[in-house]
Amino acid sequence: MNTNQPSAGVASYVPVQGYSNGFGAGSAMGHWDESIFGSELMTPRLNAGANNLSSISVGLLNDLGYNVDYSGSLSGASSDPGRRFNISISFSGTEANRQTFESYFLEAASFWERYIYSGAFTNGDSSDLTIYASMFYSESLVLGSAGPTAGLTNTNRTAFQASEGVVNLNSYYYTPESLRDPTRSVAFTATIRHEIGHVLGIGTFWPNGSLYGVGEPTSTSSSTFADYAFIGANAVREYNALITDNTYSAPTSLLAPGESNTALR
Repeated sequence: MNTNQPSAGVASYVPVQGYSNGFGAGSAMGHWDESIFGSELMTPRLNAGANNLSSISVGLLNDLGYNVDYSGSLSGASSDPGRRFNISISFSGTEANRQTFESYFLEAASFWERYIYSGAFTNGDSSDLTIYASMFYSESLVLGSAGPTAGLTNTNRTAFQASEGVVNLNSYYYTPESLRDPTRSVAFTATIRHEIGHVLGIGTFWPNGSLYGVGEPTSTSSSTFADYAFIGANAVREYNALITDNTYSAPTSLLAPGESNTALR
């Protein structure tokens, strides 16, 4: 059980999206809280405007064991794969799709490489992380899906480094013709960056003892909560800094004195 209580004006955890406000499996427990971090890259919904990566998400990578540059100013790893974390893309699909979509995946890989100097366990391979990318067609609300398929962790499962993963995006929303629209092109870029974040472990691997359900379960399932809390030290530090400068608000579900959280991960 976690008994840490937020002090006045200071968060002791980062709010994680729960089973509330219409969010269910696939969104809950895998993203930052939409109501607080709406325009952040790793929330459940794609924002109509900017979808910026915050230092909170970089802090979570740091909590996973990645060595990071919070400013995102590292030069591309592909120029020096022997010294830097390298993400390679293996795109499957028609030649027409490759010509249209592959450059977006390569840009997104380079985007994340600017934040990661090395992984928790290995660094300097020709490809520290290989992502298998493809398109699928579905007339649904799902823009895409992604996650790690192989990786390294320690005995206590407190650190993680992805080595392989998949990113699948919905061609119902993204076609070569639609991407001629600058707005749609920007949205596609944000979607791929978001999904690669999941491959790296954001929302798909929570270090052991770091994720808690807040309050009481919302159903008979002991792991279903309206709100969740992540207590990784680096992410919490960055969240507090962004509360201080009024970028984000403090948690809306503060625990009452004497109340406790239930450990889930």
